[in-house]
Amino acid sequence: MATYMKSDGVQVSRFSKENLIWLEPHKKQELVHPNHQKPHSSANVEFFRKIVIQHMMYGFRDDPNPLPETVALVEDIFVEYVTDMVHKAQDIASKRGKLLTEDFLFLICKDTPKLIRCTELLSMNEELKQARIAFDVDEEKLATVD
Repeated sequence: MATYMKSDGVQVSRFSKENLIWLEPHKKQELVHPNHQKPHSSANVEFFRKIVIQHMMYGFRDDPNPLPETVALVEDIFVEYVTDMVHKAQDIASKRGKLLTEDFLFLICKDTPKLIRCTELLSMNEELKQARIAFDVDEEKLATVD
């Protein structure tokens, strides 16, 4: 995922240039990548993480422009939490030799809200996969009919 800047200086982050959703959808605007670097350079990944964390903090009713120290602290806490969860899941999976989604679900089974949200997101992901498969099959049928 890359972060782009519109020519007027507003930062926009989406999956790709083609999927960008502009605040003003009818205006065509030039995209300029920060520092004119490759999209996956370490500086851009760090920049992206900070922007995402700022947006998450704002989504949870924090200040729209939090202090850089606060963003760095939240990032450190998040990275530590995810790293700890992955290590615990690897310990559980070591007997089997393969890390599965169920290992993570087992770790959060005592935290009911997290478990409910994770199962909801996993089921939605599965529905989206099935819809994509059905859509691809329909396109193939239409192509052979023509």
